[in-house]
Amino acid sequence: MQPKIKSMAEIKLVHQNWLVAIDDTPYASWAFNYATEYMDRHNDHLYLFNVHDEPTAIYGGYATPELINSIHEVEERRSKKILVHYGHKARLLGLKYTMMKGSSSNAGDLICRAVNQYNIHQVVTGRRDMGDVKRFFLGSTSKYILEHANCNVVVVKIAVGPEEEHSDRTKAIQAEESERIRRIIEEEKIKEKEEEERKVGWRGVGFIGVESFFD
Repeated sequence: MQPKIKSMAEIKLVHQNWLVAIDDTPYASWAFNYATEYMDRHNDHLYLFNVHDEPTAIYGGYATPELINSIHEVEERRSKKILVHYGHKARLLGLKYTMMKGSSSNAGDLICRAVNQYNIHQVVTGRRDMGDVKRFFLGSTSKYILEHANCNVVVVKIAVGPEEEHSDRTKAIQAEESERIRRIIEEEKIKEKEEEERKVGWRGVGFIGVESFFD
């Protein structure tokens, strides 16, 4: 009996796990569109992973624990909104999917750990939307994943599919959460200023008291 040669259709039935790194930038939309275009929508499983920066990595040098916690809560809310948005898109496409979130000063490392934990076969990511200075200190996430992930990695650099992520909804998520962080930082600065003024006031009262005592 001769061995049966599998057809391409039969080979395609082998299930694969895809992980898409998502945030609230157009690059994440391109990565999502790329993955959902090339994955087997009937058999493959899609992991939607949002990793936000750990606040201590950015504000830890000067921020109070209360401020760090407040910023972390804002980032968690933003993360949930992003996941709900892409989860809704995956559901409309009829995909089997899992939503995950995390925080880390090294998003690439967290994604690589997820690759091992969830037996990921394909990672699709875009370039993170950061300036040259921030990229210098935090490093390139896509480069880290390319070098360390134990699976295939695709970095999407040009637009794929519809540009719906430029919609008002995505901009609203960015604006709302950025404004919330700005208000938290501003309130913290006001509190620090008031506290400093109180300290100065008490030092002044003590000094006046000493002078009057010796008069």
